Amino acid sequence: KPYPARITEALDGHSLRLADGRVVRIINVIAPVGLDGDRDAVARAKTALGEIVNGKDAMLFLESESNDRYGRLSA
Repeated sequence: KPYPARITEALDGHSLRLADGRVVRIINVIAPVGLDGDRDAVARAKTALGEIVNGKDAMLFLESESNDRYGRLSA
């Protein structure tokens, strides 16, 4: 079901913080992570996603109402 949300910030290349404090993992997005060893790529992915979504209203379609093992929703 659709979940209206305001996105406050991109946390990395595939995770968002919402205005209500929840963190959402965008499914089917592959972005560099710190374990890859390329910190510049991680920073670029976060910046690129942030330029698209920060401060925007969005309609998210949640994969599940429950959180993953890191406490994130998946959408």
